[in-house]
Amino acid sequence: MYVTPPPCARDVAAQSRAAIDTWVEHSLGAAASDELVSELCMVSSSYLHERLEDAGQSPKVFSGWLRCDLPSPALDPLLAAGGHVDAAHYWVVLDGWIVDITADQFNPRITRDAPFPPVIVQPVTQLKRHIPSAEVEPFRPEDGVWPAAFRRMARRVRRAQGGTAG
Repeated sequence: MYVTPPPCARDVAAQSRAAIDTWVEHSLGAAASDELVSELCMVSSSYLHERLEDAGQSPKVFSGWLRCDLPSPALDPLLAAGGHVDAAHYWVVLDGWIVDITADQFNPRITRDAPFPPVIVQPVTQLKRHIPSAEVEPFRPEDGVWPAAFRRMARRVRRAQGGTAG
């Protein structure tokens, strides 16, 4: 385990997130980016996994929950102050460091006081909001899952925006 993140972790994570955001914006426009990324944490984590492997690292993809603060009761009186929800989520672990490029999907809906940044690279021991369930096999490019998942999410977003299913 590194005292500092593995040498390429931050750069590869930032580049991976930028690549996903660019694809989303190119395909659907900037307004759809948050909504699309919000349903692609497994695909995005698999993409990040592949890029980290390309950089000579040995990452692992984990499924689990992300503990998110509920919004203020002033925003929604049906919610209790100080509450939280555990949202299903996927992320990468690399040498004792969590590398998460989609946690910010929860910011607009349920994260209250401490919004997630677009890219998280933090020691596993310091992040109490990531609750792992199991290590999972990442999707591989040869599986054909990435393009199909991106297309599926794009159709959903277009329908939600009142456009064609494409």
